Order: sequence, then C-alpha cells, then structure tokens
Amino acid sequence: MRRLIESIRNSVVDPVDALAEHLDRLAAMRDAALDSRCISAAVAAEIARGRAAGFLDRRSCAEQPTSAPDSLELVERLTARLADPNVRAIVREALAAYPD
Repeated sequence: MRRLIESIRNSVVDPVDALAEHLDRLAAMRDAALDSRCISAAVAAEIARGRAAGFLDRRSCAEQPTSAPDSLELVERLTARLADPNVRAIVREALAAYPD
C-alpha cells in the first residue's frame, strides 16, 4: 500500500489504473486468505475492496443515520453506482467468483 501511495505521489498515474491495481491486490489477498482458511482475513480484504470501490464508507454504525433510506432511494443509489464501468467490472468479477 505504501508503495502504491508513493508511486501516485511521485509520478503521473492514471487513477483508474491505480484503483484497478489496488483492487486486484486486495482480491489476491482475499483469495490467499480463503485458500488458507483464514476467513476473518478474507472478510477484511473484501471489506477493504468494498471501501476502495466506493461501496462502503468509513463511518461506524453509531454514525449511521437513524432512519434507513427508502427503497426508491436505494435503487437510485445502486443504479448510479452501477453506471460506473469500474463498478460493473467488479460486480461481474464477484458474480463469476461466486456462481449460483
């Protein structure tokens, strides 16, 4: 992670490529953890992927709004996220990794 941050600071790096590389590294960590049956490490890597991809924010549960968004708002937010080609690629990868 430190090398990734330094490379971004020291050179002109396409942020999409940097994010894709970061997500790939986290996926590799998740897969290695699953292969080693370290479920908590795999979950942590997947949470980190979700945060990096923008699916999860860093707020704790205590900071979450007390009222849940309604269904329409959730659909609108999900539709907006899925419009991003990077997010679509992540969803395709996740669906391929966990078939029915």
